[in-house]
Amino acid sequence: MAWRSVVAAHFRRTEGKLTLIVAAVLAAAGVAGLVGVLSIGQRADLLTDLAERRGAVNAAAGEIYRALADADATSFSVVLVSGEQVAVQQQAFRDDIVAAAAALDYATKAVPEVASTSRINELTSAARRAYLANGALTTAERLAVLSSLLPVYTGLVEAGWVYSSRVDPVGTSYLNEASLLARETMLELAKDLRDATPPAGVDSFPWFAVTVGLAMVLLLVMIQRYLARRTRRRFNVGMVAATVLTLVAFGWLAASSVVAAANAATSAELSRTHLVPLTEIRAEARNLDGAQARALIFPLVGDLDELTTQVNRIDGKLTAVRATPLDTEAQYALDGAAVVVEQWRAAIARDFSATRPGYGEIAKAITGSEELKVDLDHVISTASRQVDQSIVDARSALAGTDVGVAVLMAVAAAAAVGGLWPRIAEYR
Repeated sequence: MAWRSVVAAHFRRTEGKLTLIVAAVLAAAGVAGLVGVLSIGQRADLLTDLAERRGAVNAAAGEIYRALADADATSFSVVLVSGEQVAVQQQAFRDDIVAAAAALDYATKAVPEVASTSRINELTSAARRAYLANGALTTAERLAVLSSLLPVYTGLVEAGWVYSSRVDPVGTSYLNEASLLARETMLELAKDLRDATPPAGVDSFPWFAVTVGLAMVLLLVMIQRYLARRTRRRFNVGMVAATVLTLVAFGWLAASSVVAAANAATSAELSRTHLVPLTEIRAEARNLDGAQARALIFPLVGDLDELTTQVNRIDGKLTAVRATPLDTEAQYALDGAAVVVEQWRAAIARDFSATRPGYGEIAKAITGSEELKVDLDHVISTASRQVDQSIVDARSALAGTDVGVAVLMAVAAAAAVGGLWPRIAEYR
């Protein structure tokens, strides 16, 4: 037991207390450095997920949405045209289906989860299709369901064309069923694939890490006060250096996290206010093309009211986007799109009135309307690049911060030991 008394006596003396302080500083510096590195690493992982997995799925969802909307409109256009235009429109439809399939494949590779075959068979059964758009599905399930429904949709359209070419009324029924599947199920599934919300934590302030850093600074200040009382020296260069290095390390961590959070929030805001609504407007415009064509081929009561409602919905979303901050080029393009929408509204009122033009003239106007798509495609492309660039900027803000914090805390620990060791030696 004598050795315990010796150790206890040693640590009751000043040099023993200073030795304990050295151990406490080393442990605190190690914990603070680890917390800082983990905080940056976690945020970087979230940004990587946002850029790679979510970014891939969001980009694919936009392409799937666009391709399916274009295919839906084109499927009816094939019946409205004649001669060489039939083959042109059919090829355009098939190109859109290929684009949708490629986008689905791209998104599926970015999602690690895999939906079971039995689950997908259950979801895509004829009895469940009508409820798919309202179901709580995972991203993997949505992608698998869309992949399974794509050949079903294509088969319905191709069958509709065959029967329509024989002037068989059942062809219209096939095309209408295909359009309902695309608009009420597939497009809704594609829309719900998109997730503009940043992962939890990526746009928040690193309160815990900064608190740990401030606690480390407080510990160093308290040790310096203790040294000033014990050694009668006002400053300890090593401890002052350790304090400054800790402040620099966690100031850097806080600043880089704030910049990254701001860029992540900007990405989400651009996606929410520009990219998502413009993609929806473009798809809904193509849906309106298809609805006009369907109303000519397969007229129903209330067609004019339904078409007018669709135009109003497009106009409302476009007005909301135009009210957000835009660069001059985007503003000019969307102003042009607004003019096209107003002209479209007037054309619908004319084409479905008692004094409407001839069938051929209406059909030509429907299949030849490209102005809105051209205007929107340019702005959507620009918005997509801005969203991606904001995520890149967020990741760049964190680059090297974890290594920098680790190195600074290691140097801070060394400086603190370097400042304390001579004081310990004085008592030996």
